[in-house]
Amino acid sequence: MSRYAFNFMILLVITLFSLSAAAADGSISVRLTDQKGRSVNGSVNVSGPVKKDCRASNGRCVLRSLKPGEYRITVKWPDGQKSTRKSFKVLKGRTASISFKAPEQKKTTTTTTVKTIAPVTPVMAAPAAVSGVKTKTGTTDSKSSTTTKVANLGKGKKICITGRTTDSRGRSINGTVEVYKGGKLIGTASTRNGRYSIYDLNEGKYKIQLKGQKSSKTVSYDTKSITANLLIK
Repeated sequence: MSRYAFNFMILLVITLFSLSAAAADGSISVRLTDQKGRSVNGSVNVSGPVKKDCRASNGRCVLRSLKPGEYRITVKWPDGQKSTRKSFKVLKGRTASISFKAPEQKKTTTTTTVKTIAPVTPVMAAPAAVSGVKTKTGTTDSKSSTTTKVANLGKGKKICITGRTTDSRGRSINGTVEVYKGGKLIGTASTRNGRYSIYDLNEGKYKIQLKGQKSSKTVSYDTKSITANLLIK
């Protein structure tokens, strides 16, 4: 046998051995997408009989030359989150496909605390007495007024009372409808084109009146929506 024929035989044996070894191995084809099915890049790592990794391009990568057996597949997404398939089987001479969908991004909430410092009211000193001048001492009654903020009942979840505000000729009148309970003003609602709606009342008797007008109407509310029209004279 010539020298060249011997070298050819050696090369042929090596090639056949390589092909046989490659045929005995398997592959994994991995596809990565986002929540809407669009391709996403990321890194893929497999561990099992052998360890390999790849970087997805256009959402795909293939891991080759894997010995048959069970593998653990881990995907690391661009935002740092991970997805794992704990058991994935690779068969001899076969390419297995698997898809991963990126998890939803975590939402972060930032809470800001604002501290309010109450203003300091200066204390005025009493005027000094002047020598040789008689002064009268008296008591002055002072009435302290407390402003109560009434609720805006023109908005809410459940409509309780609706109605129209018109004059004796049936013309619409706009203004502010006041709601009283037990003689106390508890809220208001604005009219629009002569109509109003009052929301979120508890059961009971209420007096409805257009602000600045004497005409009023007393109604009883028991969870069912009622109509109370106001005629302004």
